[in-house]
Amino acid sequence: MLTRRGSQFLEKVKKLYAETGEPVHYTAVAKLLGVSRWTAYDMLRSLERQGYLRAEYALNPGEGKGTGRSQVVFAPTARSLAADRQGVDAPEGGAEYLAEWHRIKEEVLKFFQNFSNLGPRELIERLMNEVPNAEVPFIFCAYAVGLLVASASARRRRVVARLRRMVSRYARPELGLIGFAGTALGLLLGAAEAQSRQVEEAAFAFLDRFQHQLARTSHEERYLLFDFLKEALESRALA
Repeated sequence: MLTRRGSQFLEKVKKLYAETGEPVHYTAVAKLLGVSRWTAYDMLRSLERQGYLRAEYALNPGEGKGTGRSQVVFAPTARSLAADRQGVDAPEGGAEYLAEWHRIKEEVLKFFQNFSNLGPRELIERLMNEVPNAEVPFIFCAYAVGLLVASASARRRRVVARLRRMVSRYARPELGLIGFAGTALGLLLGAAEAQSRQVEEAAFAFLDRFQHQLARTSHEERYLLFDFLKEALESRALA
C-alpha cells in the first residue's frame, strides 16, 4: 500500500519526468522536498521495490562524453498509474483501471499469437485491414504495437533483440513508440516480396495514423503502451 510520504516522493518524480521527458535523479527530488539526498535515494529505491518506479543508469553529463561514471536515475512505471487513479485512500479505482488494461493486453497478445506463421505480405494486409477497426486511440495503438512486435518476431530473434535494445535507449515513451513503429514497418516492407507502391503507401499511411492516434493519448497511457512494448519485445526475444 502506498503511504502518503511515498506518494509525495512519487508525485515529484512524475512531475519532473513529465516536464523533462527524462528519468529523474534523486538529488532533484531531494531539493524539491527539502530532504537529504540519501533520504530521497532510500525512498525512491523503496518505490522501485514496490513497482512504482524503475531504476536506470545514465552517464553523468558533467563527466564528459564516453568517460564519465554512470548515475542511477528513476522513471515511473505503469503501476504508478494506479496511484493517480485511486489516490492513497481509494484503491478500488486504480485497481480497476489496471485490471482493464491487463484485459486489453491479453486480448492483443491473443489476437496476434499466431501471426509469426504469416509471411510479410500477409502481415502487412492484416496491419492495414484489422488494426484500423480500433477507433479508440489508446486501443488502436495497443493493437498496432502488438502486431508490429509479432511482425518483428516473424523475422529472427536477433532482430527482436536489436529492437529491444533500441527501444531501451529512449527516455520519452512517445519517441520510443514512434521510433519502434517506423523501424518495424521498414523491416516488414524490406522483407516483403514483390513490394508494390500501393503497399508502401498503405504502410506510410498507417504510420502516419499511428503517430496521430498516439498524440491523442494521455501521458499516462503512453507510459502503459511503452511498458507494454518493452514487455512484448522481451518475451518475443526469449521465445
